[in-house]
Amino acid sequence: MTLRKLLIPALITVLTGFSAPAQALEGRWSGADYIQARLLSAADALGGEETALQAGLHIKLADGWHAYWRMPGEGGLPPVLHWDNAANVEAVTVRWPVPQRFETFGLYSFGYTDEVILPLEVTLTQPETATRLDLRAEIMVCNEICVPQKIQAHLDIPAGPLAHGLARKTIEEAALKVPQDGDRPTLKIENMVAGPEAIVVTAFSQNGYDQADLFIECGDLYITAPPEITPDEKDPRRAMIRVAAPEGTDNLADYVTNHNVTLTLVQGDKAIEKTIMFEK
Repeated sequence: MTLRKLLIPALITVLTGFSAPAQALEGRWSGADYIQARLLSAADALGGEETALQAGLHIKLADGWHAYWRMPGEGGLPPVLHWDNAANVEAVTVRWPVPQRFETFGLYSFGYTDEVILPLEVTLTQPETATRLDLRAEIMVCNEICVPQKIQAHLDIPAGPLAHGLARKTIEEAALKVPQDGDRPTLKIENMVAGPEAIVVTAFSQNGYDQADLFIECGDLYITAPPEITPDEKDPRRAMIRVAAPEGTDNLADYVTNHNVTLTLVQGDKAIEKTIMFEK
């Protein structure tokens, strides 16, 4: 047998191995005036016993426009996501990356510019079954004015041998921007007290507080003031962080008593989230 005859089958084998790379399961872009969105799936096929699918909502915003976080602050509205027409979907949990803080005429709001991927955890009704993600979204975007945008996006994930797609890495990278639930060794929320005029948090940050922010959520009350951070003179890794009550609040402590208060502490590219039931 000639060398040519030996090489041709080997070359065919190699080319065949590269002819079907992993696919990125991504929905088509759906556009409105100032926003585009699409759905992503970490799996290209659902063939195991997993009852949860990792997915993502990829949002791109027009230059100068921003969308809002789950707690929008003093202006705007949070995104509202409807999954009524999804198939084989029991529930969808949105995980929110750390937002930016915006200031307009002394008012503070929280959200995203340019583009953001919201990681989604999709609880499946039945594993190993074809699934359709079907989203209707109402997303407020703002620049000098605020404009409601309506988006429709869908994505079909077939049944078949479980396959992790190229979008998996994109979704995992987006998940790294979501605050970790609970303390880290280098970033901790140690205590919280509430008084009539402010909430005060005791925190630990291994890397100091040069790029720190604190977001506070408590029901329908938007506590948006920038944090006043006072590092400990003896140990600058520890600090008292004071966030003033909203104007017009008679007694902040009375309002938050027996309510869940969610604290999101950010330092640089690290962030943690902790929910505390405040009791006097």
